[in-house]
Amino acid sequence: MHGRGIATAPLGDTAVPGAAAASVAEPTERAGPAVPHILHIDRDSGSAQNLAALLTPEARVTHVQTLAGARQLLRQQIFSAVVIDPDLPDGNAADLLPALSAVPLLVYSARQPAWRERSGVYLAKPWATPRQLWTTIAKLLGIATPTCAGD
Repeated sequence: MHGRGIATAPLGDTAVPGAAAASVAEPTERAGPAVPHILHIDRDSGSAQNLAALLTPEARVTHVQTLAGARQLLRQQIFSAVVIDPDLPDGNAADLLPALSAVPLLVYSARQPAWRERSGVYLAKPWATPRQLWTTIAKLLGIATPTCAGD
């Protein structure tokens, strides 16, 4: 961490303010189609580490803790999906919605139930199980998942 709770993570030769290095998961090498790239926007680095661990190696996760960091990454890169907790320290996450209109979006939040109406997909944390989280993201990405009892 550097400064006021803003960390940097390398992306190529550049560092992005608000990107948490510990939660950037790099996929293992595998043949076939490209690995989906998920942008996780969440002030909680523990949640980001859990999500990255859950999705790796099936997806690459880049985490930012701030609205400013998310804006910068959305200008620089194309993402397969976005997972957002709208409770951000530096502004109103609703300001990002126009930039996210063409990207599958999961709102994953404990404090923002009003976002159920803003997003087609909402999971309440910490009550959603890892299986629910994985299954929901896999559906957003079009990845087939086995059906189990309780799904």
